[in-house]
Amino acid sequence: MKKLLVAVLMAAMLCCSAVSVAFAASMPSVTKSNVTSKLSDEAVKVTDLAGNEVSLAAGPHGGSGAKSVFTDGTISSTATARLVDAEGNGVIGYVTLDAGAEYVVDSLLIDLCHDWGAADFIVQLSVTEDFSSPVTVFNNKAGEKFSADASRKTDDVVYNVPYQGLTFSFSPVRARYVRVTCDIVGNGKRQGYTTLGEIQLYSVEGSVVYTDALGQVADGRAKLYAAEEGAEIYYTTDGSAPTVRSALYKNGIALDGEITVRAISYKDGKYGVPCDFTFSGKAVFVSENAALGKTVKAYLKDGTEATVTNHNGGQTLACVTDGVMGAENSIQLDGQLGWIQVDLGASVWINRAVLNLWHDHVWRSITVQLSDDETFATGVQTIVCTDAGNWNGLSAYVGTLDPSWADRCNTEWIAGHTGANGFEFNFAP
Repeated sequence: MKKLLVAVLMAAMLCCSAVSVAFAASMPSVTKSNVTSKLSDEAVKVTDLAGNEVSLAAGPHGGSGAKSVFTDGTISSTATARLVDAEGNGVIGYVTLDAGAEYVVDSLLIDLCHDWGAADFIVQLSVTEDFSSPVTVFNNKAGEKFSADASRKTDDVVYNVPYQGLTFSFSPVRARYVRVTCDIVGNGKRQGYTTLGEIQLYSVEGSVVYTDALGQVADGRAKLYAAEEGAEIYYTTDGSAPTVRSALYKNGIALDGEITVRAISYKDGKYGVPCDFTFSGKAVFVSENAALGKTVKAYLKDGTEATVTNHNGGQTLACVTDGVMGAENSIQLDGQLGWIQVDLGASVWINRAVLNLWHDHVWRSITVQLSDDETFATGVQTIVCTDAGNWNGLSAYVGTLDPSWADRCNTEWIAGHTGANGFEFNFAP
C-alpha cells in the first residue's frame, strides 16, 4: 500500500571612513563629544601586558606621572606618563580608560611623546572591561598589522605629530573602554616601556549605523545596528547611495572575501546618516536543527487546517519537529492530500533539509519549500518539487536545488527512502 505524506522538516545551518555619502535631500546632523575627557583616577587603569597593575612616572620629556595626564585635554607632547614597575623600571603595558557608559564612537586621538614613535602600537575598543571580544582600531605589530583607518599606515614605527598627536577615524562601533599599548621609540631605538599622553575617544550621536567588528569578521557574517531604536537599515555593496529601495538588513551579511558596505538607517519617513564599513571574512556555518521543537501546523490541499491522526507511534504534530528519526514516529492527514508547515520562529540561513517519511515506501509529489512569508504568498524558495501534476496544490513544478536530486525529480515514484535516514537535500545557503 502506498501512502502519500507531504512533510517539511528543516535542518538549518546558521550562517552564515564613517560618513561619506552625499544625498540631495538635507541630512540629519551628528554631534561628536570626547567621552574620555576629565575622567577620574578610578576610570583609568594602568597594567602590564599580563594585566598586573603597575605605576606611573614622568615621561621622557616631562610630566607629573599622574593618571590625569591621559584625560586632562592637553596635547602637549611633552607632559606624558611612563609605565613603571615597583622598582621604577619601565615596562610595556596598557593604559585603559573607562568612559563610564557605552557609546557609538568613530574616532580617537592619541598623543605620544614629542616626535617619538611607537612600535607594537595597539589600540583597541571594547564594551566589556575584560576585552574578551576587542575591536582593534590599529596594530602595527609584526604579523598582526591592521588599521581600521585607511589613511593610517601600519609602518613598523608610527611617529607622533608634536602638539597634535595621532588621530584615527573608523566606521562607527559601540564601545565603553579603550586601551592603548606601545613600545615607545626614541633616539632611534625601542625604549622597552610604554609612554603615553592624552587619549581622546569621540562618540557620534545621531541616527547612525554601527557595527561590532572592524575589518576581519571572525564568523564571516557582518552585523549592523541602528543607533536609533526601531529604525530599519538599508545597505548597498556597490558603492551606491542606499535608499529604501536597497537591500533591507536583517540577520547579518554573509561574507566571501572583502566587501564595502554603505548603510543608512530609516525611520518614520526620515533617513539617518550614511556610514561606510569594510568587512572581510568567509561565512562559517554551524550546523543545528532550526526546526527542533518549533510550532507545526497541517493543511489540506484547499488550504484549510487539517486534523492529523496517530500513525504507528507519532502522537501529535509535535512528532514532526521532535528530532526523532524513526519510521514509526509519524502522523497522517486522514488519508488526504495536504502539507505540513513549520514556523522556525525567525528568519535563518538554511542549507540542508531532512524529510523523514514512513519506512521504505516509495513516494510521489514531494515538495519542500521555504519562505519568510507565513502565507507563502511571496518569497517562496522551492528546494525540491516532483509534483508536475500539482497534486498537492503547492507547485506544478519539477526541479531541485540539490544536484544529487536532479534525475530523481523526473521519476514519478521516488524510491530510496529509509525510516532511519529519510530524504536529505543539500543546497547553497
